[in-house]
Amino acid sequence: MYAKCGALAKAHKLFQTLPLRNTVSWNTLITGYVEHGRSGEALKCFNDMKEEGSCPDHITFLYGFKACGGTRFLGKGRQTHADVERLGFHKELSVGSSLVEMYAKCGSLTEAQETFNRLDTQDCAAWTALINGYIENGFFEEVTDCVEEMQLRGVSPNATIVGLSFKACGFLRNIKRIQQLYADAAKQGLENESFVLNMLIGSLVKCGLRFEAIKIFE
Repeated sequence: MYAKCGALAKAHKLFQTLPLRNTVSWNTLITGYVEHGRSGEALKCFNDMKEEGSCPDHITFLYGFKACGGTRFLGKGRQTHADVERLGFHKELSVGSSLVEMYAKCGSLTEAQETFNRLDTQDCAAWTALINGYIENGFFEEVTDCVEEMQLRGVSPNATIVGLSFKACGFLRNIKRIQQLYADAAKQGLENESFVLNMLIGSLVKCGLRFEAIKIFE
């Protein structure tokens, strides 16, 4: 409760008084730090947990990777990836997506793509992690390639992926692709999603289509 409310000092103090600190209590504290943008403290807890001999589970690794991405600590991320492979948690879909996200946030897009390719299941969360990584690192053409590949594999983009695609097309000044994306979004019933519309407006402005952007805004 303290962690969710952002009272992390109180949460940590109470945690230290526990007679038994198990995986669940460690995960609660680590998750609280990550969700409130304090990835450095989350990684310290992650290390302390291992030193105390508590066994991490897939939730621990999920937020451990998020903490590594938040601090851009690639070396720690690679080390944790090795632990995940050794313990078999890499088969957990949420862990795999978080691992892709970590590599992308650390700017190692080759490792992000390689990890993505090895996932047993590539759902929208995994595609989102990869696509967002390409955008954050300025590889906008790759976003278009990802979305096309995704559709070829029979996976329908969700509102987040459609919105990110508009964002990439705005940087590329690709008006034709924006029009196609909007038509596809309308077929899926996503054209009125707020995130999709916000990204569409931004992409139209970047392409110099201010009148069209104002019409969408209104």
